[in-house]
Amino acid sequence: MLVSRLVKAFVKLVSGIFTLFILLSDSVFDWFISLLYVVTWSGAVIFTSTIAVLVIIGRRWPNIFRSYRASLKNALTQLHDSLFDFVIVALLIRAFYPLDVILLPYYRNPWVLLTFGLQGGLLLDLWSLKNELDWGWRAVRFLWTRIQP
Repeated sequence: MLVSRLVKAFVKLVSGIFTLFILLSDSVFDWFISLLYVVTWSGAVIFTSTIAVLVIIGRRWPNIFRSYRASLKNALTQLHDSLFDFVIVALLIRAFYPLDVILLPYYRNPWVLLTFGLQGGLLLDLWSLKNELDWGWRAVRFLWTRIQP
């Protein structure tokens, strides 16, 4: 009984901290990087050790987490979707948008069009990985058959 309460409290704590981290990730990351290396590496070791201990407990005593398996799987699925959306938005805002703003006046240059095509291919490939489809390879194969004489 006590273990189940501790697990529930721990899951709520971790989900709350992770939600705040996602909301404030830029400022948290800038703050974390500006700290001394001793502090940043200590934080990384503590985080990794905590994850490793949870994995060991889950493997050694699976009955503790068995009743929470469905809810943990649902939470991890939501976390996976949120992180994927976060990566896509960060990729678009931080990398592609500034590059596209710079290259857009030169849209008649074939290298610029190739860059736009590579960006679209990367986004299609990432989307295909998330949805477990093969649209990235299908698009490459389609374009390759159209290019060849």
